[in-house]
Amino acid sequence: MKKTVILILAVLPIVLLITIAFAGRILSYYSHIPVEKVQFLNEDGTAEFPANGIINLNVDEEIATKIIIYPELASDKLVSYESLDEAVCSVDEKGVIKGVGEGSTQVRVKTHDQNKEDIINVLVKQTNVTSVRLSQTELEMKVGERQSITATVEGPNAENRKVSFTSSDTSIIKVDQNGNITAIGVGTADVIVTTDEGDFTATCTVTVIQGMPPLAFDFAGAQGVEIQPSGVILIKLPEINIKQYLIIDENLVDESQIVIKIQSGASNCTFDEETGLLTVVKYERVIRIYAYVGSPDEPTYSTEIRILFSE
Repeated sequence: MKKTVILILAVLPIVLLITIAFAGRILSYYSHIPVEKVQFLNEDGTAEFPANGIINLNVDEEIATKIIIYPELASDKLVSYESLDEAVCSVDEKGVIKGVGEGSTQVRVKTHDQNKEDIINVLVKQTNVTSVRLSQTELEMKVGERQSITATVEGPNAENRKVSFTSSDTSIIKVDQNGNITAIGVGTADVIVTTDEGDFTATCTVTVIQGMPPLAFDFAGAQGVEIQPSGVILIKLPEINIKQYLIIDENLVDESQIVIKIQSGASNCTFDEETGLLTVVKYERVIRIYAYVGSPDEPTYSTEIRILFSE
């Protein structure tokens, strides 16, 4: 009996070690969560990147990519990146893609576990445009005021110097494709210019305040005149001298430099540019009048009104 007990005690540690090792292998097997999927994401991490399936790059331009691995609790999240044509683009171990030469190729991300992969298309272009700048980077305007800015596309060999202008908030400022800015409401917004070639951008921050602009028409209190909610000036007279309703900031505007033109609706009226007398020819037709200082396409200051003669 004593020998049996001794034998059991001698064998028991070995049995326990084998059991623990076996249990550890089982636990390790079942605690490993395999990768099911890997996917490129857009810059804010909300959707597949890029939205149109193509990354557009210039030569020497870089862009960082983001990925997501499913499931979230996957045990091994190591990945590797590969460019399928190093002559077109390169990609580093962090997923940063760089344009190398003109052409198109693909970049692949592959997981170390399960070899799951995703691919994105890359299009690289050679651009001679190097940057763009604006004539002003900050402006203060008054509601109703119009000013203009110019864009300069840089690059010694740049042939395509086309740009487009946009407003970050059209309730504050509007901008046309000639860089003419109109202050709409109080607040701060950006004018953004983007080059047609290379997608280079520059920004001008515009602060709009309340107050009378340097050049504006003011018909408040005028007899025979009603200002409609739409902004149209309704005139119940056969003629009116619009120059007498044009107000200016004499510190900024020289009256002798102001030009007043009929922008549209010239067949609906006659206009004496010297005296400012506007006479109706056709009733209930909108007449647009444009007053400005400087160039008509890129004015220093400008204002515009719409007039409707009513019997």
